[in-house]
Amino acid sequence: MKILIMLFIIAFSLNAYAQKPEKIDLGPGINSYQKFLIYPRIEKGLSALDEGNNQRAIEEFSWARKRAPQSPLTALYLANAYIKEDDYAKAKEVLEQQLAFTPKNQQILKRLSNTLILERDYLAAADSLKEELKINENNVIAQEKLKVVNQELANVESNRLKTLQEEDPAQFLADLKDKKVRFDNAFEERNWIDLLLTDFAKQPELLLSYQPEFDSNRIYQSEKILQRLLNEGRQSEADTYLLNLPNSIKLNPIFLDHLSYQLVNENGEHQAIDLLLDAYPFKQASYPQRVELINRLILLLKNHGDAIATPYLAKLSVPLDRPELRSLQVKLLSALNDCPAIRQVLGDYSAFYTPDDWSRLGNCYGDRLPGLGVLAFERAEELAPNPERERAVAYQSFYTKSYLRALTAWNSIPLDAMTPPDILSAATTAQALGDTKELKKWLLAYEQTDGAKDDRYWWLLAQTKLTSDPQAALIDLSKAASIKPSVTYYSQIASLLMTEGKLTEAIAYLNKALLLNPSDSVTQAALGYAYYRQGKYQRAQYYLSASLKTRPDDEELVKQLAYTNQKLGQNTQAVKYAEEAIDSFDRYSPSEITPDIKSQQFGMRRMHEDLERRWSFTADAMSGNQVTAAPNIGQPGTNYRSYSQAEAAYRLGNPAIDNGKSLSAYTRIFAGGGLNNSPVPIYAPMIAGGLRWKPLSDYVLNLAVEEQTPLDRGQFTQTSLMLRASASLLNSGIYSDDWHPNGTGWIAQNLYLDAAHYVSSSVTSLVMDYRMSYHQKIEEGQTIEPYAHIQWSSLNQANGLDERLGIGARWNIWQGQSKYNAYPSKVMIGLEYQYAFKTYLNDKSAIFVTLGGRW
Repeated sequence: MKILIMLFIIAFSLNAYAQKPEKIDLGPGINSYQKFLIYPRIEKGLSALDEGNNQRAIEEFSWARKRAPQSPLTALYLANAYIKEDDYAKAKEVLEQQLAFTPKNQQILKRLSNTLILERDYLAAADSLKEELKINENNVIAQEKLKVVNQELANVESNRLKTLQEEDPAQFLADLKDKKVRFDNAFEERNWIDLLLTDFAKQPELLLSYQPEFDSNRIYQSEKILQRLLNEGRQSEADTYLLNLPNSIKLNPIFLDHLSYQLVNENGEHQAIDLLLDAYPFKQASYPQRVELINRLILLLKNHGDAIATPYLAKLSVPLDRPELRSLQVKLLSALNDCPAIRQVLGDYSAFYTPDDWSRLGNCYGDRLPGLGVLAFERAEELAPNPERERAVAYQSFYTKSYLRALTAWNSIPLDAMTPPDILSAATTAQALGDTKELKKWLLAYEQTDGAKDDRYWWLLAQTKLTSDPQAALIDLSKAASIKPSVTYYSQIASLLMTEGKLTEAIAYLNKALLLNPSDSVTQAALGYAYYRQGKYQRAQYYLSASLKTRPDDEELVKQLAYTNQKLGQNTQAVKYAEEAIDSFDRYSPSEITPDIKSQQFGMRRMHEDLERRWSFTADAMSGNQVTAAPNIGQPGTNYRSYSQAEAAYRLGNPAIDNGKSLSAYTRIFAGGGLNNSPVPIYAPMIAGGLRWKPLSDYVLNLAVEEQTPLDRGQFTQTSLMLRASASLLNSGIYSDDWHPNGTGWIAQNLYLDAAHYVSSSVTSLVMDYRMSYHQKIEEGQTIEPYAHIQWSSLNQANGLDERLGIGARWNIWQGQSKYNAYPSKVMIGLEYQYAFKTYLNDKSAIFVTLGGRW
């Protein structure tokens, strides 16, 4: 309590000097000139104190003190400013200097006593107070202060004696703080370090600043400091200390071993990780030490893999110099799940790697390099066969679609070492391989292990019945789909239904599949094909186009879209897709082109050529030794010894051909042998013009109306109107007369039907001709075609029936094929012999030459 009272008195007296008087009295020891100089500075200093700017006040009072160094008032002002700043030493220094000039100045002595008390220098304060009392025995304040100071001196001495024994070492160390201590050996120095450690909590700088002379003690000191910091929970200080350690210590194997072990035991796992990672790959350590340190780092990272800093990752991925160390390194990287680094470290495929190394490498190849994954798993299995490694080979081989290798692996595993999911995976492998016998075997094994009959089981069971019992397969697939609706199950059900011709039901299931995955391009394509088969070309186009967006390189989709647009009469789009399809064939090398690819390519070219054609030009001619009845001539019902014709036809409308249907305007000129049956067909020429309509898409049926007019103004000058219907059947596909890109030749056939009626003469002509031939290729675009045909013709006149057989051979030449267009022109030269079984003509047999062409 006395101390509190005294401090209040002191504070009051100090505050008195802080007040700014109405008029500053600078007192004795200063002349007028000095007053003139320092008065403004004193005033500024007092203002600064009022504002709490102690430093500015010190500057102003110091300037005044220099100008009046013997003035008690400048000393009091400056000392007061220093006390405000808690700088008691400077205040005491100013006051003691002033006492040299004015030793008995009461104000200076009083201020010095107060300052000493504030500084807790009670002994000096007592001496100062005694000086005050000598000068003025009636100074009550000085007397009270002296009593308090004496009591404090007694308390300090009592406490000192009480704690002397405890403070002796600390005091001893403090006394030696600035002295250099030297030791003769490491043992003595270590004892010194232990002594410094005893006062580490109060004076940590003693141990932190000490520089050991012996290398072993440098490590010992670092370990002890880190241990103490961690024990006291000073984590951040421990991290900073560890960061600033020199490499000579941080990279020392013994230090790393000892300290990392201690850190682990004292909850300093993260510091241990940083310490070891910083020193990795421990090049200064011996091989056994490196193994020990790497193993310790592996254990730490298994539990604290998230603690690793990014800069360390690159260092850890650099392959170490020995295979044995790289094996350890891979364990380290496995703890971090760093597959790219594992692939890099084991990328030399050393023979010294362990089975576990190869297994880790296989897992890290995974779906990135699946083929190499198989090799890695196989190597692990070769070195140490067991069911687990065989299983890895099986699964990885299946992923790479090496189904035979996967099935071999499954068959190498004892059945009792396989789980039901393994057995079902083996069954799936057999199904993918197309081995129904193996599939049945694995399904039986699955049933014997009481495997769950889930959707996948029923789907696999259905695969064993697709060919032998499609109805049973449909039931199994329906069970699978009822357990777990799936695009795969619905799509396969649809496929079976389409095989049975149930297109509507199949489309319903495909729509179910599409509901499960609206963006599934395979289902979209299947719907497109199904609608095409159903004749709903608009819908087919929609789904095929949608599928093509995600599968732009699918050649089959492009071709199907070409056919679909052709069916819709959208010829521009059909031509575009046909060109894309033809371009897609360029990706095949000559050795990769199969007969099917050749046929598809030619078909696309023929469609492209037909869609772009408007004009057609034809020419025919024949000359024989006798008059004969010939089919498909310009004037049906007329018999010729020689005949010639040239025709030009133009397809009308837009598009020019609509899904195989067309309307053409044509004109032709034809002539024959005349009244004398000349072998030169230039007589009785006629010109004809008309319209020809092909009304059907899939059959060649032409309906024509034609006006025929003689060109010579001789005996026959009558113009005649002819109505005509003709058809060409049985000669499409493989039996057509168009060029076949595959094989050395092909069989062709044609059934030609012709009915013509002349309005003016009421003459009606009917012709039926069936021909079969064989095209023998002699080179690209050329064939020799032996043939035989049976012809029946009739006129609505008495004895107007003719039945005959013809045999002959033709030389066919196709020309003008380009990248996108099949051969647009064809020339034929032939020789034929005919024999009539029944005829109204004079001669039953004839031999004649034929010529023909189309451009």
